[in-house]
Amino acid sequence: MKRTVNKKGVAFSGLMMTILINGMVKLSFNVQPVEATGTIYIKADGSIEPSTAPIQNLQNSTYIFTSNINDSIVVERHSIVIDGAGYTLRGMGSEAGITFTGRSNVTVKNTRITKFSYGIYLYGSSNITLSNNTIINNEWDGIYLVYSDNNFLYGNIVSSNKRYGIMLSECGNNRIFHNNFINNYMNQTCLYQSFNNMWNASYPSGGNYWSDYNGVDLNSGPYQNDTGSDGIGDYPYSLDAYNQDYYPLIAPISLFDVDVWNDKPCKVEIISNSTVSNFQLNKTQNMIIFNVSGVTGLGFCKVIIPNIIIQNMWQNNYTVFLDKQQVEFRNWTDEVYTYIYFIYPHQKHEALIVPESLSTILLLLLFPIITASLIVKRRYQRNRRTNS
Repeated sequence: MKRTVNKKGVAFSGLMMTILINGMVKLSFNVQPVEATGTIYIKADGSIEPSTAPIQNLQNSTYIFTSNINDSIVVERHSIVIDGAGYTLRGMGSEAGITFTGRSNVTVKNTRITKFSYGIYLYGSSNITLSNNTIINNEWDGIYLVYSDNNFLYGNIVSSNKRYGIMLSECGNNRIFHNNFINNYMNQTCLYQSFNNMWNASYPSGGNYWSDYNGVDLNSGPYQNDTGSDGIGDYPYSLDAYNQDYYPLIAPISLFDVDVWNDKPCKVEIISNSTVSNFQLNKTQNMIIFNVSGVTGLGFCKVIIPNIIIQNMWQNNYTVFLDKQQVEFRNWTDEVYTYIYFIYPHQKHEALIVPESLSTILLLLLFPIITASLIVKRRYQRNRRTNS
């Protein structure tokens, strides 16, 4: 039987198919990509380019993030402060998060930087302070310094970067301590012709935490030959033949802002192999309180407190309680800080540092009030975060 073909139907179907394909092609080319705003510049005159960048400019001297940023920043101005305010600077696997070329006297703090080639890149720059930043998961290095001297890196978390945590190329006289270098894939550091860099403060302040340090902490003292632990490894952490961390921290360090004392912003720092949470300094009740928790073995805390706080709150006389029980502690003092060290079996505890004059009986009477006020405050903070 001979089949007949409806030529008009074929022509119509072909026409519709052509229209459909053309429409799909046009649609595919007309899809508007999500565009980045481009590199952000803090210009030499203090202005921000583009002006729509989510950064608040205070008198051309302080620059504060007002939201997360998905672009890199190039700094062209000297003598400024960049405060990330806890927000994230995120890239797309290339460039540098923040770049300094020939800059000086700049502070970068409180910023989380991730997904760039380099988290922070310094070239020919000096007197740059990097403090309390988290630099994580970058494709190459967390921090890269080239021909850059006399810089200060303090209180940063440099973690899980694909090559090095920090690289120094022909750099000298940089101070790098009280940072956490954690699980950077190729190596924690890479140093090329870099000398006279300081990787630790003096004893008992200590150096940095290195996640691949395999030393022990059995002894204490400037020469680590006194009996008793102190939160510092008994042997140096060697970076190369010319760079040593002589007082490596045996556990990570955390920094907590504690307001202004005598017109100076202060921090309390805690070195601990426990999880530290709910830290508070209460000026009214003259106490520091926080939680520690861990699963097995012994936990320890080394609480580093500015002497101005020790003097104002406790007149240099204080004691430590753990879950309402007074505990033994060791302490050291230098010109700036007091160091309080205590140990405990790992589980969840509430630690409290109070004036020595506060007796155990008074503490037991006061403890329910303290606990209730802290619970109310934490609920209020949690509700604020939820509502925002």
